[in-house]
Amino acid sequence: MGNKKSCFAIVFLISLTIAFSEEISEPKNYYIRADDDGNEEIVQRLSWQPVKDILRYEVQIEKKLSDAAAAKNQKSKKQSENEITEDGFEILPVVKTEESFVEITLSSGSYRYNLTVYNLLDKPEIISDWYYFDVIKAYQPEVNSISPSTVYLDEQNDGVFYASGKNLLEESMYSLQKMNRDKDSYTADIKEHDDGNKKVSLQFDIKKLDVGTYDLAVMNPGGLSAGTGPVKIKYKKVTDFDVSLGYACPMILYDRTLPDYMGKNLWPVSAAARASFMFSKHRYGYFGLGVSAFAARMDAKYDTYSIEGNFLCANANFVYQLPLFKRRFVLELHGGAGAAYFCNYAFHFQNNINSEPLNSVVLSADAALAAQIYFTKRLYADICAEYIMAFVPDMQLGMFVPSVSIGWQF
Repeated sequence: MGNKKSCFAIVFLISLTIAFSEEISEPKNYYIRADDDGNEEIVQRLSWQPVKDILRYEVQIEKKLSDAAAAKNQKSKKQSENEITEDGFEILPVVKTEESFVEITLSSGSYRYNLTVYNLLDKPEIISDWYYFDVIKAYQPEVNSISPSTVYLDEQNDGVFYASGKNLLEESMYSLQKMNRDKDSYTADIKEHDDGNKKVSLQFDIKKLDVGTYDLAVMNPGGLSAGTGPVKIKYKKVTDFDVSLGYACPMILYDRTLPDYMGKNLWPVSAAARASFMFSKHRYGYFGLGVSAFAARMDAKYDTYSIEGNFLCANANFVYQLPLFKRRFVLELHGGAGAAYFCNYAFHFQNNINSEPLNSVVLSADAALAAQIYFTKRLYADICAEYIMAFVPDMQLGMFVPSVSIGWQF
């Protein structure tokens, strides 16, 4: 038992169904104990819910012999140190206790036990059914290397990692765990495993892995674990800067002031531009900041006068992008606030008579849904549907601004 890299551990805490008391908290079912010579052993704990008004318990534990050992014992009729049952269990000494648990040290194997409850007159009152459990030999894993150590999510990758070391069992659990964050982990399936327990290939779902720095954690049956790292998962292109320019056709949705003066609510002589800086990339989407703007020429001609002016609007936005279909198609949501500018709106009459031009800046807000379709890694077409609200005194101007643009990603 002196080997610190292998020990015996019980894997299940078994509760008896004969208990009549209130629920109690579940204790740890094993611990490591060192003797005076520094050798370590695993002490297992069998526990149950206590029964009220009793004197003591007796625990009978029996170990399952292998079929060959049981047959040999019956054939030779040799009496072992402990008695053997007809169904092949070795009867171990009875353990007596007044507590609702016993602490024992068992070698690996399959076991069963039952519980006899003695009343205050020291008479057996309840004898439980047999309960079965396993004690398994736990090996300390060691991980010496993992490959690849860096994965780029914007490149083709099959999600396969190769690890080497010692005691890398086929029954072990392998996972990538984000450093300093207990809840961020991804479990692997074993793809290949060598008979010497020294090499294993692991399959992770590449579609679920998110950016971060991870350790490869290995937990063997019995609870012994080890890890190695770091494993870095990131984007090779850390940031994106998108710029687009194109055609817009704003339409006034409500407030009749401009349509009443100028006779229409659709302004086809317009242009749109947008720039976005995406600085935070994750598997579930990209986050960044941007600016969107458009300019519209507004004019109207009547028999005796005409009206003309320019409407400009620019907004600073929060931007979210979701790449799809191997990043050939990107959905975008953006929204924010900014300013709208009524520039040089004026009446023009005959004989070169003109009104004083109106120049006014007001607050604005926008919200939009857009999609980018990439022709190459850099060149894309952008289709955008944007809602803009201009907060003008005595009126609230609501506009729908569809646009089609050509963009380039730097």
